[in-house]
Amino acid sequence: MDLAVLCGALKATQQPDGEARKEAEALLDKAAEGQPDQLVGALCQLLQASPSDVADALRQEATVILRQLVEGLPTRKSVWESLQAGTKTAAREQVLLSVKNDPSGPVRRGAGQVVSAIVNEAAEDMQEIQKDWPELLRTLAQFTTSACEAPVRVVALGILRDIATVVGEGLFEDDNRKSSVSMLASTLSDGAPEVRAAGAQLS
Repeated sequence: MDLAVLCGALKATQQPDGEARKEAEALLDKAAEGQPDQLVGALCQLLQASPSDVADALRQEATVILRQLVEGLPTRKSVWESLQAGTKTAAREQVLLSVKNDPSGPVRRGAGQVVSAIVNEAAEDMQEIQKDWPELLRTLAQFTTSACEAPVRVVALGILRDIATVVGEGLFEDDNRKSSVSMLASTLSDGAPEVRAAGAQLS
């Protein structure tokens, strides 16, 4: 999907003009139905862009549309299972990069919600996560350490909270128990109050 057209559609979805918003939503619905891989790829390209090239509001809206494509809407079914393997891999990689590196808090949080949506849509238990997205839990664990800024730690903990029903007790099984307990202990004693609060919600 052409990036300029996509940017125009995302801008229109944020406008008070109801007719323009409807036209933009219809365009996105059509792309989701006919060219889902191209649409997801274009949204990921927008997330890769620097704030000087693509405004924070548009990158945030890109995460909203990505999440909707994963979860589905009353007017737009989930496209996740129909995507090519390469598209899925690129989307997974990009949303994790956005969680870690995007300078905008709303974009980081939006990307985190996409991560959670992918897990909840595509996996039923810990084993499926490890099979389909083996680097996810390891990456999230890295994001919770002091090597990352406090806002990144908060988003990572929020993802873990949101996927708890899928992960289940897998985080505390033999292979993961030591690292998981250590992670929770460090977050509960973190110097940033927002990280301690996020850790408390997870525990």
